[in-house]
Amino acid sequence: MSALVFVACESYGEGAWRLEAHFHLAAVRDFLTVLASAGISGRGHPPDLSVTLEAELLFEEEVIAVPTYLAASELGRLLGHAPPELAAQFRAWHALTRAFEGMGRPARLIVWQIE
Repeated sequence: MSALVFVACESYGEGAWRLEAHFHLAAVRDFLTVLASAGISGRGHPPDLSVTLEAELLFEEEVIAVPTYLAASELGRLLGHAPPELAAQFRAWHALTRAFEGMGRPARLIVWQIE
């Protein structure tokens, strides 16, 4: 299997985070470069992951690398460093997270890589 970046969108409501969507990116090198340039890489995952995502990560068969996360408000920081093909993806993620926030549900993206 080739390297992939996984991105999960979670929203917060009723006292817990909830997994809302999964995304996969094959442009691993470009994506990780954008995260580093924006100062968002290497944060690790937050301790309060949704139960569903925590279970998925626990039972992942591949090695999980480069764990990080970002708040919806930080997506704009990525745009200034992104090539056009990733910028479109970032705009889509921003629209999704803003939709949840518009419903009063804070949103975030959880990121990791597997090889």
